[in-house]
Amino acid sequence: MIEKTREVASSDQAALASTAQQVGHLYGFLASLYRAELTQQQLDALRQPEMAAMLTAAGIDLQGAFWGKPDEQLLEELAVEYAALFLGPGGHISPHESVQIEEHGGYWGDATTAVRRFITETGIEYDSGYNGIPDHISVELDFLSELTRREAIAWENGDTADAGNCLAYQRDFLNEHLGRWIDKFCSRVIETAELSFYRDVAQVTADFVDSEIAAVQERVEAAGTHVPQISAYERKLANSGGDLNATA
Repeated sequence: MIEKTREVASSDQAALASTAQQVGHLYGFLASLYRAELTQQQLDALRQPEMAAMLTAAGIDLQGAFWGKPDEQLLEELAVEYAALFLGPGGHISPHESVQIEEHGGYWGDATTAVRRFITETGIEYDSGYNGIPDHISVELDFLSELTRREAIAWENGDTADAGNCLAYQRDFLNEHLGRWIDKFCSRVIETAELSFYRDVAQVTADFVDSEIAAVQERVEAAGTHVPQISAYERKLANSGGDLNATA
C-alpha cells in the first residue's frame, strides 16, 4: 500500500515559516559573535531595546559595571578575550569541529572534509571572501541560518518539498556535525572565559543548539512525509558512488 503524502495546512505553513525565521536569526546572530571580535556596529545593535530584550531573555546580561565602560575600552577588552579564547597563541580553544571531535584533532581533518562536502551538497556556497577553514563554528552556525532562511521562504511560497529538504538537512547536520561537539566546546569556553559576555554566549549557544536538535525533529514531524528520511551520510554515499573519500 502506498502512503499518501499528508498536506500541511496553510496556517501550519505560516507558523513553520515564522519559526524558521526566528531560529535563523538566532543562528546568524550567534555566528557573527564567533566569527571575529565584536565591532562597534555590533555593540550598537546589541544595545537596541528589542535586541537587548531578546538577549536578556536568552540569558546574556548586558547590564552591570563592565557594560558601563567607554566603548573603546569595552571593545578592547572583548577583543583581547576573543583572541585569548579562540585565536591564541598558547592554549586557546579552537572553534573547529575537526579539532574538537577527533582523537588527535588538527585543522583540516576528516571532519572538515565531511562538513565541506555536506554544505556543498545542499547547493549553498561559501562566501567568496571567506578564506578560513570550513568547519569553524561560525560557518556551521551560518550554514544552519541559511538553511532555516530558505526553509522559511519555501513555507511562505507553499513549496512543501523544498521546505522538507531544508528540514532534513538541518536535522542531519545537527546530528552528524554541530550537535556532536557543541557541548564540549561551549563547556570549555565557559570554564576558561574571564568575561561574563563570552561565558553567556557559550551557554546560550549550547542551550539553543541542544534545544534545536529536539525542536527540528518536532518540525520534521509537523511537516510529515514531505521531509526525506534518508540521512545525509546515505545521500553522500550514493552521490559519491560509494566512496566517501571522494572530493566535493
